[in-house]
Amino acid sequence: MAEKVLYAASTFRHLAQFHLPYIRFLRERGLEVHVAAGDEPGEWPADAADAVWTAPLQKNITAARNWSGALRFYRLLRRERYALVSVHTSLAAFFLRLAAMGPGLEGLRVMNTVHGYLFAAEARSAGRSGRDLLLRAAERVTARRTDWLLLMNGEDYAYAAARHLGREVRRIPGMGVDLARFPATSAAERERERLALGLGPADLALVYAAEFSPRKNQRQAVRALALLSRERPALAWRLFLPGDGTEAAACRAEARASGVEDRVVFPGYVPDVRPYYRAADLVISTSLSEGLPFHLTEAMSTGLPALAADVRGHRELVLPGETGELFPPGDATALAALVAGLGTDEPRRAKLGAQARAQAALFGLEAVFPVITGIYAEIFPACRG
Repeated sequence: MAEKVLYAASTFRHLAQFHLPYIRFLRERGLEVHVAAGDEPGEWPADAADAVWTAPLQKNITAARNWSGALRFYRLLRRERYALVSVHTSLAAFFLRLAAMGPGLEGLRVMNTVHGYLFAAEARSAGRSGRDLLLRAAERVTARRTDWLLLMNGEDYAYAAARHLGREVRRIPGMGVDLARFPATSAAERERERLALGLGPADLALVYAAEFSPRKNQRQAVRALALLSRERPALAWRLFLPGDGTEAAACRAEARASGVEDRVVFPGYVPDVRPYYRAADLVISTSLSEGLPFHLTEAMSTGLPALAADVRGHRELVLPGETGELFPPGDATALAALVAGLGTDEPRRAKLGAQARAQAALFGLEAVFPVITGIYAEIFPACRG
C-alpha cells in the first residue's frame, strides 16, 4: 500500500497557485497525495490529487468555527493514517498541528512551511500588539508537533532557529516561481498591452497584484500616489491593483476620497496578471509583512524594478539601488518621492529592471524545486534518485 501525504492550507487557491509541482512530484514517485483546505475546492484542478477534503476555517485565529475545523482535521488524520502532513498558511498550520497533537497520532510526521510569519519579526515592533503575542504563542505551542519547519527568508529563519520552533529548521528560497511564464517583456508586447489598457506613451504605469487585506495595505499606495498628484501634477500615472479581498471596497473609497479614482484601476481577481506586468513601468508593494512574495518575483522577472516597504521578505528581493528601492512601511511620502524619482528616469528604470530580472532568477522554480524535493527525499526512499 502506498504511503499517504496530506497537503493542507487555508484555501484551495493557495494550494493550486504554489504547490502543484510538488504534489505532482510526490504522486509520480508512487505516493498517495490528499489535499485539504478551509474553503470549497472551486479552484482546485480535477485529478490533481488522490482525494480532496474540506474543514471549516475562518481568517481569524480566535473564531469558534476554527475549532470545528481542527476537530475535522483530527478525525481525518486518525482515519487516513498519513505518513506526512505538509501544512501551509498560518491558520491551517496552527489548527492542523493542534489536531496532530491528539491521541493516536504519535507516528505522524508534520512539515510546516512558513510563507511569512504574520506577527512582527522586526525588533522595532516586536510584541507590541495582542495579536502578535497570540500568534507567537501559537508557534510555541505547536513547535513540539513540528518535525520540519521550512522558512523563506533570513529573518523568519533566525527567529525560528533561535527559539527551536521545529525539530529540523531549514531555510528555503521560497516555493519557486515558474519564471518561464514571466520572460522579459519585449518592446512589441509592451506596446500592445499598454494600448489595450488605454495607456499613452508618456503614462507611468504601476502595478501591485495582491489580495486586498490590511496586511497588503493597498490603501497606502493610493495615498502615496494621490500625494504625488498634488506635488507633481504634470506626472501622468496609473495604478493597477489586480486582486480581490475584504479591503477592496475600502481601497476604492480611498481612491474616491483622494480624488484619484480615474487613475486607479481595480480589475478584480485576474487569473493571468502578465498583461499588467508587460504594460507597467514599476512594480510596487506596500505590504506590511511577507515571506517571499510571488508577485514581486514574477514582476521583477519580466524586467520591472520594484519599490517595496522595508520589511522581511521584501529585503530578499529588493536590493536598494540595484533591483529597486525600499521605503519605510506606512510612509506614503517616501513612496511618492521614489515614484517621482524613478518615474522621470527611464534609463535608471531600465538598469534596475535588468538587475531585478537576474535577482528573481534566484527564486525561480528551476532553482527551488531541487531544494524542496531534496527534503522529501530525506523522508521517502521513493523520492530519491
